[in-house]
Amino acid sequence: MKRQVLWCALVAACGALARPPEPNRRLEIHTAGSIFASDRGYVLAVLPEPQATVIQLDVRYPVGSANDPPGKEGLAHLVEHMLFAVEYTHDDHTTSIAAELSRLAIGWNAETAADYTDYQTVANPTALHDLLALEADRLALGCGGLTEAIFEREREVVLNELRQNLGTSASLRRALFEAVYPEGHPYRRVDSVASVSKLQLADVCAFLADEYQRGPALVVVSGAVDETAVRNATKVFDRLRKRAPASDRIPAPLVPRHELVRVKADVDQPIWFATFPLPPMSSREYRALEMVWPAIGAWGGGWNSWWGYDSSTFVIGGAYAPVLVSSITLISASKADEAKDELRRSIDGALRGVYYNGDDTRDSLHWALRWHAWATDLIARWESLAGRNELAANILTETADTSLLIGRIKELGEMSPKSTRALAEKWLSPDRARYVLVEPSGEAATRNATKFAPTVESPGVMVDGSLADRPLPIPTPRSTLPPDRYKLDNGLTVVLWPYGHEPVVHGRLVIAAGNAQDPVGAEGVADLAGADTVTADSLTFSDVTMTPDVDRLVRTLAAELRSPGYGLSDSGKAYLKVELQKKGAREAVAYRKQLLTAVYGAGHPYARPGMTEDSVDNLHHDLVIGWARDHVVPSNAVLIVTGDFDVDVVEKHIAYDAGPASSGDRSNPVELAPHGLAGPQYVRGVQSKPSPTVELDMMFQAGVGIDADYAKRLVLEAVLDAQLERLRGSDAVTYGFSASYVIRRAGGMWEIAGRADASRAREAGRAFAKIVAEMRRDPESYRASFVLARQKVIDRLLASATDSDAMADRLALQALFDLPDELNNRLAAQVAQLTLATFHPFVSTDLALGRQVIGAFGNADAVDAALAGALGR
Repeated sequence: MKRQVLWCALVAACGALARPPEPNRRLEIHTAGSIFASDRGYVLAVLPEPQATVIQLDVRYPVGSANDPPGKEGLAHLVEHMLFAVEYTHDDHTTSIAAELSRLAIGWNAETAADYTDYQTVANPTALHDLLALEADRLALGCGGLTEAIFEREREVVLNELRQNLGTSASLRRALFEAVYPEGHPYRRVDSVASVSKLQLADVCAFLADEYQRGPALVVVSGAVDETAVRNATKVFDRLRKRAPASDRIPAPLVPRHELVRVKADVDQPIWFATFPLPPMSSREYRALEMVWPAIGAWGGGWNSWWGYDSSTFVIGGAYAPVLVSSITLISASKADEAKDELRRSIDGALRGVYYNGDDTRDSLHWALRWHAWATDLIARWESLAGRNELAANILTETADTSLLIGRIKELGEMSPKSTRALAEKWLSPDRARYVLVEPSGEAATRNATKFAPTVESPGVMVDGSLADRPLPIPTPRSTLPPDRYKLDNGLTVVLWPYGHEPVVHGRLVIAAGNAQDPVGAEGVADLAGADTVTADSLTFSDVTMTPDVDRLVRTLAAELRSPGYGLSDSGKAYLKVELQKKGAREAVAYRKQLLTAVYGAGHPYARPGMTEDSVDNLHHDLVIGWARDHVVPSNAVLIVTGDFDVDVVEKHIAYDAGPASSGDRSNPVELAPHGLAGPQYVRGVQSKPSPTVELDMMFQAGVGIDADYAKRLVLEAVLDAQLERLRGSDAVTYGFSASYVIRRAGGMWEIAGRADASRAREAGRAFAKIVAEMRRDPESYRASFVLARQKVIDRLLASATDSDAMADRLALQALFDLPDELNNRLAAQVAQLTLATFHPFVSTDLALGRQVIGAFGNADAVDAALAGALGR
């Protein structure tokens, strides 16, 4: 429904805007679900969501890295990988858990934490029984479905994950954990390339036979599901033996040790840590402290000053002995005393924010804001299926509180500012902190040559390849409630979707201008406009609140239009200079600029790499404010509000808060077409710091905005991901490569990228280029992947947005490219009509050799080897 709202109608006789009515301040939470246990030691939680069309299945085993035997750090993580690789015979065909998930699920993942391992799957409701059967197969088959060759392949994949995610920071992580936790403590164990390299298949089998069989396993199913369906499906667990009692080896809480520990690691600059032992995560005290510590390090912006930068606050360890860590990178180790003094001021500021009143008669405004932020986060997490499952699993693991979300909100309501401050003064006192100063060791991380040679491939997915030759039936359109769209007199477009099912509201203010509108020589000014997300073509300001505070959300986003920009102080500019002057940052920016220039052409707005060391010199307060005032204006903006709210009340608040903003002018979109490539190009980016991995990139310029070929690109994205899996599942040269299509107004771009083992760079480059070349040449090389990808894309397109956050993102994309509400239904119909014969010519064009840009970034020898491999040498 489209209509015009004249905010001037709200003007009173005196000429001032009449204040709009307040929203209903009553918070109403409605949750449903059931919890029951099986006689095999599984606890099951069923959390239905009436608006969902998919299910989210999480299975959590009470075993994690803290269960790694001494000297075998990383075993739980490796076992997580191995349980996807378990093979068995089905209908005379060798398959695996991962292969079956490729067939049954829309998406899946897993996580190994200190105290648990979690397996997550998203699928259509019809797959519930088969998915739970696969979970039973993981443990029923175990080592019976593993071989030495499979083990060696998966161990190499895990080693690549460690190289990719940790790299040279592995020594920093180990140094911190060893300085915080005493010898022998389970949370002290940190996996590493060295420890995982020593693991054997026998270790995996022993771990599966013992640790994985202990303690109650938790199964959480949410979405389009009911208790009867889950009870019937969980009969598959009857063939498993009953789970043994949990181990009594509970990690001990830490005793505070107030001292300074100095250690060395492979870091570029000194890093200072302040660590505080916390109460167990299952305690009310821990959850009360969560209301306090996010403000440490952020109070008054004191951490980012002339003596330090990159401050952060986080928790390490596990549920029984967590440790709060506040860190900052120092300009010099001699500045540790400044860090300690600033920490005391920061903690004091955080405490004052919790409770500080001279007469002790009223609560602090900061406490009220923090309370609402924390409650909002809980409700917003619950609204999404993934967040709901994680939150439910955490609550059931920590406290067995079957009231779940309602119990947590009630607990929040019982907290008092005064008692919370007293608790924080006890636990977060600087006098009980242990300080760790990590200084550069001067010894660069070494790269170990890999001796792995692939001897086994992952089984293929059982697919009827003939399906690729005929279109699928046009899927039944998914009915969705349309948003309400209208414009204010000042040009602001408003989109309201009031159909959320939890008392939470999400907002987006989308601006049709981004990095591409940066002035030449002042790249990065758009990044300083204060937006939460910045792309080449857009800025997005985001906010979330509980339904009773929807007026605050409108006021916050409207303020960006009424007073745009945040300026740039001298200290802020100095901080940016320090960050961008790092050698690693300069090298990465230079490499990225070369890639984009190869794709779009020199001088193209999309070929600029963003903020650089040189462009910072040209940035200043007036330029930043001026840019924001030119672009962050109503005529260039769309305000989106989604969730559970009263439309009439929200409309009045939008008129009151956003209506007075001056309209401004629409930004000029990028219209310059990318240059045409005359042939494949190769980009060499050298990283001076030793690295165990090399980054490989392949790019193609393709499409304009969301055009008639966008449905094909969604399928091609999924096909590429499936084909690139060979680099992991067959060659084991990487933890993973991925493909994505980047939508841009004047010319989109394919980005196919990942990191590979540097010692196998030539092999990785050759295999990487070969996969895309085969796809270009021979449609038979990806027939099975096409069949699976086509169906998976349809499932994703027709999966209803189960939370207002996802709907806000969808509406933001539609607003940027002026797309219809029924876009997903249209795309699903187009995907269904594709066949391999009609799809392959598009693949050959979008991934044409003449458009191809291949780049490698890493140490010089690895880069040269990777590019040589890509060239077939």
